[in-house]
Amino acid sequence: MGANLAHRVHLTRQTKGQVERTIHYLQTSFVPLRSFKNLADLQHQSDHWNIHVAQRRHLRRLGASVGDALAVERGFLHGLPSAAPDTDTHLEVRVSKDSFVRVAGADYSLPPGFAGRRVQVRLSLSELVVFCEHKEIARHSRSFVPADVVLDPAHVRALRLAREAKKRLATTDIEVPAADLSVYDRLVSP
Repeated sequence: MGANLAHRVHLTRQTKGQVERTIHYLQTSFVPLRSFKNLADLQHQSDHWNIHVAQRRHLRRLGASVGDALAVERGFLHGLPSAAPDTDTHLEVRVSKDSFVRVAGADYSLPPGFAGRRVQVRLSLSELVVFCEHKEIARHSRSFVPADVVLDPAHVRALRLAREAKKRLATTDIEVPAADLSVYDRLVSP
């Protein structure tokens, strides 16, 4: 049993070293002097660099280029299933009194009227969608900036109008006409 554990530790260290070498190679060969607008831009630049630089390098250990080794290995690989799995994160969160939901460290605006309610959130790498009782109420581009506030101009306008209306109600007396109760008498009498 002890030899088996020692073998597993050796394999773990070997695998960890391979991963660290790959990360070091990316940090020193791909990342320097580059800037990325968003995740799609990062992916595009990475794909281009991978095809034109990384796969063309010759590795002594393989005795061939990375691209040639990949072409040989592809013969042993199976195709992926036709339907991609759902990789979105599904959450249920409570709406703040200011009509915001906090998801993954960022605040996203919602239309007024949902304060205190529990809503369902679908979070992907590119967007956040908020549902209340299976009806979509908000959609935003995802932010990866810590403590960011993502606003929809329509939500901000509706929230401002709701606050102004609430303020008007609190500062002015509203005249309510007296109810005509004879309507009820006519309904009951034959």
